[in-house]
Amino acid sequence: MLFLSYIALSIINHFRKRNDWSQQAVEESALKLTNKLVRYPHIDVDRAFEKEDGLLQQIQAGEIGQALMLWQAKTPTLVLPAGKKWPVTIESRKQLEAQGWQLSSRKTGGAPVPQLPGVINLSHIYHWPRDEAYNIQKAYRHLCDVLT
Repeated sequence: MLFLSYIALSIINHFRKRNDWSQQAVEESALKLTNKLVRYPHIDVDRAFEKEDGLLQQIQAGEIGQALMLWQAKTPTLVLPAGKKWPVTIESRKQLEAQGWQLSSRKTGGAPVPQLPGVINLSHIYHWPRDEAYNIQKAYRHLCDVLT
């Protein structure tokens, strides 16, 4: 299981990625692999999500053990969560564009999140053992361990 954490002063969201690979092989290879740190000081939000997907694929392929991606939005963007509660509509897109904002959606749940230049996001992408229940406190401690 892979996890991606978005941090902007606090953890905003976590999500799981499909498990199409051998669990044992991923766990064994993750111990031998290097870490990756990437930085995008000004990036379109949709492009940042594409970059995260690319890092997820590298971890799934066993090319890297974990990744940290620091990024900030190039333009003000409202990111809507997956689901029917917050649909991206033509009308909402037009209203936001009239105020200088873009509208995007992500694959995960939660609440709408404004992304602005100056807000630094930290995406922590890594393997979570399949046989271990997800625990946000443990995930946060793992992130702090990586950062120290």
